[in-house]
Amino acid sequence: MSGGLPKGWVETTFPNVALLNPKSSLDDDTEVAFVPMPHVPTNFSDTLRFEKKLWRDVKRGFTHFRNDDVLFAKITPCFENGKAAIVTSLPNAHGAGSTEFYVLRPVIVPSALLFYWVKTAAFLKTAEAHMTGTVGQKRVPKTIVESHPLPLPPLNEQKRIVAKLDAIMPRIDSVKERLEKIPAILKRFRQSVLTAAVTGKLTEKWREEHPEVESADVLLERIRENREERYVNECDEARRKGERNPRHFLPVKKSGFSEVSCSWVDVEIQQICNVETGATPLKSNVSYYDNGKVPWIKSGDIQNGDIWECKGRISEKALKETNVKYYPVDTLLIAMYGEGKTRGQIGRLKFPATSNQACAALVNPSLDEATRMYIFLYGLSQYERLRMQSAGGNQPNLSLEKIKEWVLPLPPLEEQKEIVRQVDKLFALADKVEEHYQKARVRVDALAQSVLAKAFRGELVPQDPDDEPAEKLLQRIKEEKAKMETELKTASRSARGTRKNGAKSQRAGAEEKQASEP
Repeated sequence: MSGGLPKGWVETTFPNVALLNPKSSLDDDTEVAFVPMPHVPTNFSDTLRFEKKLWRDVKRGFTHFRNDDVLFAKITPCFENGKAAIVTSLPNAHGAGSTEFYVLRPVIVPSALLFYWVKTAAFLKTAEAHMTGTVGQKRVPKTIVESHPLPLPPLNEQKRIVAKLDAIMPRIDSVKERLEKIPAILKRFRQSVLTAAVTGKLTEKWREEHPEVESADVLLERIRENREERYVNECDEARRKGERNPRHFLPVKKSGFSEVSCSWVDVEIQQICNVETGATPLKSNVSYYDNGKVPWIKSGDIQNGDIWECKGRISEKALKETNVKYYPVDTLLIAMYGEGKTRGQIGRLKFPATSNQACAALVNPSLDEATRMYIFLYGLSQYERLRMQSAGGNQPNLSLEKIKEWVLPLPPLEEQKEIVRQVDKLFALADKVEEHYQKARVRVDALAQSVLAKAFRGELVPQDPDDEPAEKLLQRIKEEKAKMETELKTASRSARGTRKNGAKSQRAGAEEKQASEP
């Protein structure tokens, strides 16, 4: 090696081996490809997809390219995701696409060599570090593309490198493709476990082995008595403080035998918990928010899991003067409003906090932990069904009444404990698989970059001392590039002349027609 590069190699830049963003000149009626950003792959082996359009419809306001060009995204996050492709199989060999592409037209060197280089961590990380623009609209400056170093091997070695990479990278893509199926498999597995848990299938054998357990009806009556006792105590406390009695949430008892088992009961959630909601202190009253230290949960904080933190804060004054109240640790919260996937999600509050009116709180501090966990699991299993019960226009919402009337198949307490135990065991297994998947994914990504790094260090294929040095190749590329640039200029002038002549012919025809009219 000499200067960090193998003998016969040279450090250069893209402008010395390719045309950057060349323009095309075609007849307006020519059928060409059109490539929006979503049609560009992020892996190594997928081909570029395209739509068919006429040249007149895409020649202005879009990026031009032709077969054997290399295109890659310049805007975030598409650039960081590695959106790039070698252009092939276009109708009439030409196309146009998003203005967020850079296009490299190789001169003599194989297209694949430049394609693989723009996929290297060396290029991606440097370009990403120099992106300019606002968040969400950052782009790789043209100056970075033009100036970034490119290690150039002799031409014959380039071909050997490309052949080797063409053999290796699709295999890595294949491994990644198989790995990417695992999250969906795990999601289906977890959902099937939840469904089996709340339909009694998970504990069928357990019920057969434990026929004498206390029924859910007895548990439900005990829950009702505990809630009534707590309400009486709260009223006594309110009288001592000279305050109004708290609202009596306990509804008329409604329950029925479950289809699962005679030991289960179907019961509305309001029979087990107080179903409450929070509030939003008046936004115009800045004293309700300034220097606020009271945690204030919004629906977006609820994400089908434990809630350990939130960004929302209100003041102690808001807590005293509005309907906002603290909910205790382990309160279950359901998102009633929210965009995207938020609505219908359930969470377990892991710190005392308040909430806004977009959250329904299931409050019963005296519930057995197994019952609370079972309700949480049931909520997870009913996510899609809850969303379907939403009402409204552009942003459907769940109502507090629908949450209150949410029917829960309630097992006996001992069976709840067994359900929770089995779900925890199966979910732990899924978590372990997911952990292995994440590690494997990192290793595969690292493998791809390791192979590319070796290729451009000259370590992937053997060097041949008889190969023409890259320095001589650069001279030939320079001459060929000058010819290509001349041809492009000639084609452009010819196209402009054709358009002018066409316009003149149209004007002459119009004048002749006008003159012949009486």
